[in-house]
Amino acid sequence: MKKLFTLCFLFFPLLNFAQSGGKIGFRYDQTPAVSVNGRALLNPWAGGLNATQYSTIRLNADSRDDLLVYDRATSKISTFIAVDNPAGTGINWQYAPEYETAFPAVSGWILLVDYDLDGQKDIFTPGAGNVLVYHNESQNGQPAFKLVANPLMTEGFSGLIQLYIGTVDVPAITDYDDDGDIDIITFDVTGNLIAYQQNMSVERTGKKGGLDFKRYQNLCWGHFQKEYCNDFTFGVQCDGSGRVGVEPDKATLGKARPLHTGNTLTVVDTDGDGNKDLLFGFVTCENIARLRNAGPNSEKANFTSYDSLFPAANPILFPAFPATFFEDVDGDGQKDLLASPNVSYNENQLFDFRASGWYYKNKGTTQKPDFQLVQKDFLQSDMLDLGEQAAPALADLDGDGDLDLLVGYGGVGTGTEYRGASGSLRTKALQRLLPFRSLRPITWESINR
Repeated sequence: MKKLFTLCFLFFPLLNFAQSGGKIGFRYDQTPAVSVNGRALLNPWAGGLNATQYSTIRLNADSRDDLLVYDRATSKISTFIAVDNPAGTGINWQYAPEYETAFPAVSGWILLVDYDLDGQKDIFTPGAGNVLVYHNESQNGQPAFKLVANPLMTEGFSGLIQLYIGTVDVPAITDYDDDGDIDIITFDVTGNLIAYQQNMSVERTGKKGGLDFKRYQNLCWGHFQKEYCNDFTFGVQCDGSGRVGVEPDKATLGKARPLHTGNTLTVVDTDGDGNKDLLFGFVTCENIARLRNAGPNSEKANFTSYDSLFPAANPILFPAFPATFFEDVDGDGQKDLLASPNVSYNENQLFDFRASGWYYKNKGTTQKPDFQLVQKDFLQSDMLDLGEQAAPALADLDGDGDLDLLVGYGGVGTGTEYRGASGSLRTKALQRLLPFRSLRPITWESINR
């Protein structure tokens, strides 16, 4: 159930006029339990998720990575801490909204990467046609961030310029050349050619952990270019020989207009050959394409072919614009694969935002992954999420003296039509749910979902 329900229902005032001088305070209360078909939901009041981006980060003072989830459709950051699974198998994700205010406002995308190798992940996020970087200065389980690059700069073909990443795109930020500092792989303003922003900190100073970027001077890094959905040209040469794909004229690059905006990239060595491949999503594509890197090494990329369905078993398919994220979300030390649509709203009501977080467990290793689909509603399955545009009302639906919860919502797409619907929750408690009373004694069970 989306944010309207959370705002209208969960923020109950705690009235203590004698001690507060007549002021009203609010507390976010997650304690009311909810069960659906006999299964207790871990995070029933988290508010639902639509089009999600995932990054692990250490939030509290324990030794485990936690999770940040950014919902592009609502521009909302949600934070989850890792807790022990009661069955003793792996971890669960407990919603922890108290950490959310530590993060800056975000629009478009957010990736958390430890650029200075201090053990704490930093923030990369869009500015106005550029990139902002926030350094992680957290201490003792208290997240804190300081803006250190506004904007992030790179050495272009004609000098130092702002590093461009479109707000619609999702770049790959990783140590691609394995020299110890992070590089940035994205598309240039044309939307068709890869811009490999190599971090030159090690090359120029011998020290890791800087933000000294230089665009790779060949425009056809990776020896390929793209046009539309699943439309790739490989074997692009940059020597002006007239062979497949001649390098574009650098003099005209600055005059280029964005043509095919909307690209997502993730770097993963999908086959364990030591060469880092690309997982690519496009705004008009349903699928994730895997671009195979033939090497000869991680620095000198040469993409030679692609697979339109990835993973081969249970491939990622959304109505449009899929994005992927490579993070360990089960606590076994191996990075898993997550996928979600990279959209800002439910265009033509094509997306099922109740099952839009696909989780593929890595049953191999980070170096040689084997992605197996586990669920299509990662985190969402533990939330009370009836649908978009939810509006709650309290009424005694069964005449037992307790106020129950009736929720109307925008409905569910069936492929050919969009049908409105409603759901209800019945209280299971001896006392009535009265205005301004704490929800702690109340539990709920689903009547209709």
